[in-house]
Amino acid sequence: MGIQSQYYWVAVYEDDSVFRQFEDNKENLFKDIDQSRLKTFKWVSTIEGKPSHSLNIKPWQRLIAFRRVRMSPTGKVKRTLYALGWQSTINGENVKTISWIYPNGSIIIDDDM
Repeated sequence: MGIQSQYYWVAVYEDDSVFRQFEDNKENLFKDIDQSRLKTFKWVSTIEGKPSHSLNIKPWQRLIAFRRVRMSPTGKVKRTLYALGWQSTINGENVKTISWIYPNGSIIIDDDM
């Protein structure tokens, strides 16, 4: 994993099949998620007692999910935020909502990055 992750992703498709970030001793890439079949995306916590976070995706929405790692000048990880949201073009306007998941478990929901 390189940087120690507090979450890993799981994609659930319309037929309830599951595509995990880590399967069969290999890491699947986010770009390989078939968004055309995506029903739910989850950030699953690797830390006992911390909640996981899920987003149900509608056919007209595009998933937004990534992590933002803040590093010190010496290369040490200072903080990692996880983003979970959606984007769509509605009546010609770019519309998006993103939940920022902080290390302490708090969440900020924003419509702009």
